[in-house]
Amino acid sequence: MKHFSWLVTLPVTLAVVVFAISNRTPVEIDLFPLPWRPVLPAFLLVLASLFLGFLIGGAVAWLAGAPRRRRARRLAIEADVLSRELAEVRRKAADTVMPAPTGIPSSSRAGSTLATPPV
Repeated sequence: MKHFSWLVTLPVTLAVVVFAISNRTPVEIDLFPLPWRPVLPAFLLVLASLFLGFLIGGAVAWLAGAPRRRRARRLAIEADVLSRELAEVRRKAADTVMPAPTGIPSSSRAGSTLATPPV
C-alpha cells in the first residue's frame, strides 16, 4: 500500500509543479460587491480553487457520515453493556454449578449393577 501511495503522489505532485511553472501569468480577480481587485498568478487561483473544493467536499462527506458514526457509537456502547451483562451471567452460572451427589462415589456409579427388588 505504501508503494501505491508513492505511485499516485509523485505523478500528481509533478503535474502540479509543471502546472504552476507554466501558468505564472497574473490574473485580476473581480470580487464584485467588494472594492478589492487582487492580482494573483493563474496557478495560485486554480490551486486555491481546487483546495477550497477539496475542503468543501470533505466537510460534506464528514457531515453525511455523521448519522453512521452516531449509530456506530451507540451500537458500540450497547455491545459493551451486553458484553458486561453476559460476563456477569457466566460468572453467576459458574458459581451455581451443582456438586456431584455425596452418597455414591462417581467412579462406582458408572459400572455398578443394582439388584432388582423381589417381586
